[in-house]
Amino acid sequence: PFPGIQDSNIVNRGLTGKGAQLEVPFSLRRRLGNEPELLEKFCGAVRRAIDTFDARPGDRSPILF
Repeated sequence: PFPGIQDSNIVNRGLTGKGAQLEVPFSLRRRLGNEPELLEKFCGAVRRAIDTFDARPGDRSPILF
């Protein structure tokens, strides 16, 4: 796994200095584009995972599923 802590990584260059990068297959991207309700659920799940991770002080390594 890659820790994703390099400051030069575009994902880490936002206001908080951290971010999330997902590898999403084309088939899922197509479904998300065609199914707004599924996109909403997917985005909510990603946000909840990030919020859960952010609640753990001091952690910067990625969540791997």
